[in-house]
Amino acid sequence: MIKRETSSGWAERLLITGADANPGLRSEHITHWARIHNPDANPGIPAWYQGHRLTIALADVASRADAIARSTRAPESTDVAAFLTFARAAWAAPASRLLVQCDYGASRSPAMALLAVADQMGAGLEQEALGIVLGLRPPAIPNRRIVALGDAHLRRQGRLIEAVERHFAALRSVLDFG
Repeated sequence: MIKRETSSGWAERLLITGADANPGLRSEHITHWARIHNPDANPGIPAWYQGHRLTIALADVASRADAIARSTRAPESTDVAAFLTFARAAWAAPASRLLVQCDYGASRSPAMALLAVADQMGAGLEQEALGIVLGLRPPAIPNRRIVALGDAHLRRQGRLIEAVERHFAALRSVLDFG
């Protein structure tokens, strides 16, 4: 397990971005690239990247019903399981650096990164895991569905989703101008 107290230590092993970061990624020493993209797009991973790769096609939606209404695909438990298997392989490799990327780096990739960090830190440190992800990607608003699926997969009894809900509540209080 990787246990680091701050996001600065995790920054050596984990990068969370949107697709707009691609031109500058060659110098980031990435060994494992997880690309999450919309089902109707296939941006892929640049040809210059020759390391381990995982691509997952799913939309940034809150539920299956939301996905059906938008004619797209919701995140499923199989997506979370595939990502966690990939992330665990990355952490097991010496000197690895995992990139988790979605279109904007705001919702899907921070949610998956949260699962990877929480998995490595262990049960009971869910709020700290979220703090690490927010330290690495301050504008993150992790996708609730992905986090809920990961919470179930990691058997966290709601603690991961509770951490994210506290984050959302804090954002709402800051954004409440009335």
